[in-house]
Amino acid sequence: MPAHPISRLRDQLRTDFVSDLPPGVHPVHEWCAEPQFFPGASGLLSEASWSDVKPTARGVTDQFLPAPHRGVVVIGHNLASLDSYNKVLSGEINGFEKTWRCLRRLLADVSPREVFLTNAYIGLHVAPNDTTPPRKTRDYSRRCQDLMGLELELFNPRLVVCLGGPAARMLAKVADGLEDWSGQWNFQDLENSNARTVPNCTYGENSFTAVVVQHPAARRVDSKARQLDTQRITHASQPAN
Repeated sequence: MPAHPISRLRDQLRTDFVSDLPPGVHPVHEWCAEPQFFPGASGLLSEASWSDVKPTARGVTDQFLPAPHRGVVVIGHNLASLDSYNKVLSGEINGFEKTWRCLRRLLADVSPREVFLTNAYIGLHVAPNDTTPPRKTRDYSRRCQDLMGLELELFNPRLVVCLGGPAARMLAKVADGLEDWSGQWNFQDLENSNARTVPNCTYGENSFTAVVVQHPAARRVDSKARQLDTQRITHASQPAN
């Protein structure tokens, strides 16, 4: 029987994300309680409704839920700062409530059981806050891109949702068909070129639609913009007939 996708990904973590990390970036030293984003937890959800999704409520387990196929992969920026992750492990916090609250709205019309939650940049960084970007090297970025490619291969999603620009730019380096997401841009640029949603992206033989939305932690994003992001995801997530 083939290994579970999360087992495959954790093997890759042990190979590529234990040593030779950029200064200030630490490996994930302990799995946290489910549900949470990969690589801290499995990134898989058992609940039928987003209203029932409670971060860390299921505890730590190595019995993985069934992996969704042709579901929705959601890619954040990075997991957390080292300090915040240790607070998750100790039970001081359950995660980032603003992120989860935003996810419940963005993915309201997608079953949680169809979703895999992951991050573009792997590891725990030492920083004054969780929104400070981790330090990067060319080799580290390449390893993160390789892991993202493996996730696309293993889950074969119909839709990939990028939370923010950094995740979208990395996806553009990994998959084909996302030239508008390469290099430097802002969300208004993508609006003007009608490139917030990109169909017919490919990774190997797998094809998917990609959507980029404002990161849940982004400031000065009003409720109308969030509502439009929800509508983009809802429209793009509909399975093909």
